[in-house]
Amino acid sequence: MRRENRQLTRRLAAPFVLCLLLLAASVSGCGGGSSGASEDGADSNGHWTKLFDLNASGIGAYYTDMQFMNESVGYVVGSKAFIGKTTDGGKTWRKLDSGVDATGLYTDDVFTCAHFLDENEGWVAGWGRLLHTEDGGATWTDHMPTDPDLHLPSPQDVYFSDRLHGVVVGMYNRVLYTEDAGETWNQPVFDFDPELYKTDHYRVYLLEGGQGWIGGTTVFLRTLDSGKTWNRLESSTAYFSSTSNLQFLDAENGYASGNGIAKTTDGGATWTTPPPTESKMGGTLHAFSTQHVVAGPYGKVLSSYRESTDGALTSHALGGTTTMDIRAVSFVSPNLGWSISPLGLISQFTR
Repeated sequence: MRRENRQLTRRLAAPFVLCLLLLAASVSGCGGGSSGASEDGADSNGHWTKLFDLNASGIGAYYTDMQFMNESVGYVVGSKAFIGKTTDGGKTWRKLDSGVDATGLYTDDVFTCAHFLDENEGWVAGWGRLLHTEDGGATWTDHMPTDPDLHLPSPQDVYFSDRLHGVVVGMYNRVLYTEDAGETWNQPVFDFDPELYKTDHYRVYLLEGGQGWIGGTTVFLRTLDSGKTWNRLESSTAYFSSTSNLQFLDAENGYASGNGIAKTTDGGATWTTPPPTESKMGGTLHAFSTQHVVAGPYGKVLSSYRESTDGALTSHALGGTTTMDIRAVSFVSPNLGWSISPLGLISQFTR
């Protein structure tokens, strides 16, 4: 499930270990600069190994998200309507036919997220597209609503708590939910006037049983009924002027990245952050349990942080001191994960 594998994409009881993957990217948004790690990095906390360069194969895209389902099968999405798949742990990749004509495109038809329920069934969302596959990416169906009242010009994220119940969010206050695997989409009810908050919604996360959260610009929302109704969480505004990633382990314990890395132990009602030196860390995040979290911003060096019961933080390099140019990460365990740079260099972390 994505809530177990989404980059940390893709989630507290103390003490816990907070492994902050401090990501490097020099161009705004998706990043840029070098095509990846300057060298493999290793120490007692693991080792990064370069596996594959997508753009060296002539694709010429930039990349936004990745998700591994297990030690073998993973997916990558990006610009030029690119969807890629590996079945050998990232050593080799093949381009999937998304059905989108990307001839001559670079910044258009950007897929911003991938959400897979298992090895075969998944969703990919991006500018003007909402694609679904049930056969491991061999074929795709566009489930973008055609009703003008449900117009979703720029979907940013999609998440399903099970194969029937899902939510898609996007720019310009747009939120839609489905109860029939995307066959039909509906507008939710808000406990506030969305027109008062000119917001773009960037991330959504759902749990089985109905609870879910949305993070974007200016507002942070919670649902208790799989997306039918949403409540605004007042206390979260200071932390999430722009939410990069979001994940919950259960109904109470969750993590988000935006202005910084923040954690909640009460379902998002209140949040705490690391010390001020780390307060501006946004980027990607992925939690395995209350004991292991991988997270971090763009533009830093890979590091690991441990929080003791008294809240003190100590840090050390994670996987060596190499500066990594990373856009997204996906881990299937604390000891096995992958990263991708904006320009397509895929590396693997092991320990």
